[in-house]
Amino acid sequence: MKFVKWVIAVSLCFIALTAMDYGDAQASASTSETKVSKQTVNQIKYVKSEGGLIVRKEAHSKGAKVTMLKNGSKVFVYTTDSNGWSHIKQGNVKGYVKDAYLVVQEQNTQNKNRKIDFSMSINQVEKAETAKLLRKSQKGNVSTLVYSAMKYGYSTELIYYYEDKKLGAIGFDFFPNRDRYSDWSEIQLIHDTLYKEGLKELGRNVETRSDGSYYISSLWDKGSYYVMLDVNRIDGYTMATLIYYQ
Repeated sequence: MKFVKWVIAVSLCFIALTAMDYGDAQASASTSETKVSKQTVNQIKYVKSEGGLIVRKEAHSKGAKVTMLKNGSKVFVYTTDSNGWSHIKQGNVKGYVKDAYLVVQEQNTQNKNRKIDFSMSINQVEKAETAKLLRKSQKGNVSTLVYSAMKYGYSTELIYYYEDKKLGAIGFDFFPNRDRYSDWSEIQLIHDTLYKEGLKELGRNVETRSDGSYYISSLWDKGSYYVMLDVNRIDGYTMATLIYYQ
């Protein structure tokens, strides 16, 4: 039964995301696999790595070591490329670090742990939600509300998924731009970083599965609902979601 619930969670994850128009982003991803692209960030972030974070001279794992940043260090991020490397500055030091070790410090404590209430109507969510509404869509009997919200230190898209006017899932999409490409080691790193935050919020009643190549998923059983953390590669790009569902 738990395995069935697991499969349902994966299905809800895809339904919630494909209910929105990602055509342009997917088209961009498919043409960018052989060319590294850069996204301008110009934002303050913080190192989240208990063992510290190596700053390298070039944007690859064999780049010369410039320095080591301590956990919690504040850095300015200029750009992040599609291979997950960020060009950063701290003081007089400039270099490249893996973006998976950088997080945005949460400013609004209300965005940390939302009350999970699947009885809420669309109107009730719109009145209660304090995050910025990005878009609202309806396709047949499926409706979605998409907000910009912080989760586990990441700037995410928060998705409320309704079917037949009933709230079926609440999801956080950590990489909504579909422009990030990660190897297996980084997929593991992203999962482990989010997993540690999940343990703080959701507890240790969790089961983790992986195929050792493309995906890692962790499932929490909260009694009245389930929560699935899923990190994988789809059509070449990296996808990381946290889905609450019944």
